[in-house]
Amino acid sequence: MLRWARSLLPVVALVSGACNSTPEEVTTDLSGSSSSSDTSAGTTVTPGTTTTGTTSPVEDGSSTSPSETAMDTTGPVSSTSESSSSGPQPECTGREGCGGNEDCEDGVCVEACGGAWGEGSYGYCLTEYGDVGTDELCGDGHLCAAWGDPIEQTACALQGCVDACDCPPPPATGTATVTCGEIIAHARMNDCFLSCKDGETCPDGMHCVDGSVCATGVVDVPVYGDCGKLAADCAPPAFCTVAPTGEAVCTTGCLDSLECPVEFPPGGNATPACTDIDARSPGFECYLDCIGSLTCPDGMTCVNGTLCMWQD
Repeated sequence: MLRWARSLLPVVALVSGACNSTPEEVTTDLSGSSSSSDTSAGTTVTPGTTTTGTTSPVEDGSSTSPSETAMDTTGPVSSTSESSSSGPQPECTGREGCGGNEDCEDGVCVEACGGAWGEGSYGYCLTEYGDVGTDELCGDGHLCAAWGDPIEQTACALQGCVDACDCPPPPATGTATVTCGEIIAHARMNDCFLSCKDGETCPDGMHCVDGSVCATGVVDVPVYGDCGKLAADCAPPAFCTVAPTGEAVCTTGCLDSLECPVEFPPGGNATPACTDIDARSPGFECYLDCIGSLTCPDGMTCVNGTLCMWQD
């Protein structure tokens, strides 16, 4: 079973041009000659407008076809037009234009690492009874990272990553960034975690711890659960019993052992029993009996040779 992580890092552009005088009003007759003095010979045209002429004789006896004459005294008119069409604009020009778990390829945001992520989890790493469960809940090679004393949040963290592509894939919800870095103080090793330091949202059920890492808050534990090192309480009607030496366990009142829960942590062969183990509580309480050769479940210890409890 892998170790706990107790101490964590708060995990104007100027444009020049020629000056033109104000365009003068000009007249043009239908034969194409222009004059500024004989306004009765033609039609007055203002700059930028177009007039349509009729068929007129020319010197060789031929005739011209109806045409349109554009006059604009502000400057020459280009004989060609520019095309304003353009192709699809790129979605991104670099990774910064994409999501935290995406790369930019040929102007398109795609899943980072080509979708070839590592294996494992960022989830809750405590069992139902509050014990560390990295192997079964996180996967091989993980650490159960914990925040607070008593513990308030936990997260599975794959150890020894080289880069983010070694890490488990991003969860289906949230925008937290898959990160490979040092979150365990003085560990001198990189671990995988979900970063929320830039305001990313954590996956459903997780929250941002110290504005840096996504983790899951501890939950209440049932009878026979570990209430010593967790900030969570015992699930009602259970309550926490603590030994003078610091060991603790969740228990509940009873009249006899038949009233005690038969579900308990795996391992060992201790059996449910009912007797007075907590002087602060009236009546009897349920516990796991380790008298004689009986052994306690994994992670628990036999206190005073009598009952199974969790070490602090």
